[in-house]
Amino acid sequence: MSKFSKILFPIFGLKELIKFEFTLDKIFTTINNQRFIVDDKNIKNQNYLSRLIELDSRKDYQRLKFDYTIRNMEELLKINCKIGIDTLGNIHTFDVKEQFIYSERDISKVKEPYFWFKNISYPFKIDVENISEIVVNSSFYYGKLAYINKNWYFLGLTTEKTNKDKIWI
Repeated sequence: MSKFSKILFPIFGLKELIKFEFTLDKIFTTINNQRFIVDDKNIKNQNYLSRLIELDSRKDYQRLKFDYTIRNMEELLKINCKIGIDTLGNIHTFDVKEQFIYSERDISKVKEPYFWFKNISYPFKIDVENISEIVVNSSFYYGKLAYINKNWYFLGLTTEKTNKDKIWI
């Protein structure tokens, strides 16, 4: 199991790793000598977003503000999130690197904005500024892909193929 296992999106993430203080029913953190509430398990709702909205309406504590709202695994892989809380309120840390299978693959088919890569049956939606140039010159580009939890994830494009078969994420 990887650090990405059991994540239920969306994740509310932070750029910096923080420490949490747990009580019987609440989670707090302290940043720059200021205490913030992170969660209150007394709120009768399974959804963390709903609990955050409820925490915003309360005046007893200031709620922690997150740097990111991450909708899916592709977004999580592209940003520098160190710690996050998923839709059920589970805390996930991403600061420790893990090794995954890595591959640079030829582009086999393009139908903007979707790209298919050699020996992978499903397409990847790619959002880049110079997509028209990439489509025209697709034979010069390779997709950088990571295999995580039995799925391939798009990391980017490159014009130079390497012999690398592992990546630390």
